[in-house]
Amino acid sequence: AYMLETNDGGKNLEFISWIAETDTFRSVMPATVKITDDHMITALRRRYDAPKGVNHSLRDNWIDVYETRDGGRTWQFLNKIADTDRGRRNGNPPAMVRLSDGTLCIAYGYRAEPYAIRARTSMDKGKTWSKEIIIRDDAIKWDMGYVRMIARPDDKVVMVYYYTTKEMEEQHIEATI
Repeated sequence: AYMLETNDGGKNLEFISWIAETDTFRSVMPATVKITDDHMITALRRRYDAPKGVNHSLRDNWIDVYETRDGGRTWQFLNKIADTDRGRRNGNPPAMVRLSDGTLCIAYGYRAEPYAIRARTSMDKGKTWSKEIIIRDDAIKWDMGYVRMIARPDDKVVMVYYYTTKEMEEQHIEATI
């Protein structure tokens, strides 16, 4: 994942910086919230990929959080948020919103048993995070998640994701408030 800048509505893009190390760790699918014009918090879908020539069968998958205080020119690691599986299912991307009191809320699919939609909150701009909140853990297949969410004006969070249940075995869209 990296930071680009445009000053003409996307016609031209200028590379600004890499957000995280990329040699052996995949960092993709960022979810970003803006604190001020120069201060942003970004959560990344991460995976360890062994260097070429190294036999490593387990792939670790997790979510990290970074911040910039200079408009994306430099990024600092804040915290590891969560594992998103036990290395077998390629993890799941984060979704993140900021509530009116400044609380950050992050949600993601967990692709190991029990398959679940989970969340965490931070009241200090991403430095520390709450214990995992199990939104639901009744999925019957690992292929679920990809949460998207918004914060309503009353600060209730609407989470939308794809899911499987005993009642509906095919993947379908679900929502939780």
